[in-house]
Amino acid sequence: MKSFRAGRHAAVAVAALVSAWAGAIGAAEPTDKSTGQCRTVQANAGWQPTGISVGPGQFVCVAADGLWSHGEQGVQAITPFYGPEGFGKDEPNLVPEVVSRTGALIGRIGSNGAFLIERHLCFAPLSSGELSLSMNDVPGAFANNRGSLRVRIARWADARWAPGRIDLSAESCPAR
Repeated sequence: MKSFRAGRHAAVAVAALVSAWAGAIGAAEPTDKSTGQCRTVQANAGWQPTGISVGPGQFVCVAADGLWSHGEQGVQAITPFYGPEGFGKDEPNLVPEVVSRTGALIGRIGSNGAFLIERHLCFAPLSSGELSLSMNDVPGAFANNRGSLRVRIARWADARWAPGRIDLSAESCPAR
């Protein structure tokens, strides 16, 4: 009977320790786990600052919705409109530092190199700085572009609190 009691006391002690540890972890968890903001990214402008600083240890998600165009194409000079994935035609990439198609939504942190976002991207930044967004187009060739995207940006100050499943919808941003 003594061993049963000793085992029971040990189990209670372990349960109390785990409960205290979970309470300490829970206490460190921020009440507002993420900050989310909506922005409009214009097709006829180059790099557009978001006013959102990101850095290592954080978790960031960007979602985009809308239609834009990088200008006239083809013999008939039609103006195709498409979403944040970019123009569907196979052609050489116009911005050398980005591996993507023309017209796709791209981002950069501070003055670092550009990266592909398209419709939805979640990432843990490796560098610190302000998140800027742009259409993937030839630098200086934005004047003939039309349209814009609604973009929702969510940032978790501590990557440990990032959710396992994210429902981040740019459609929930206010209409332009």
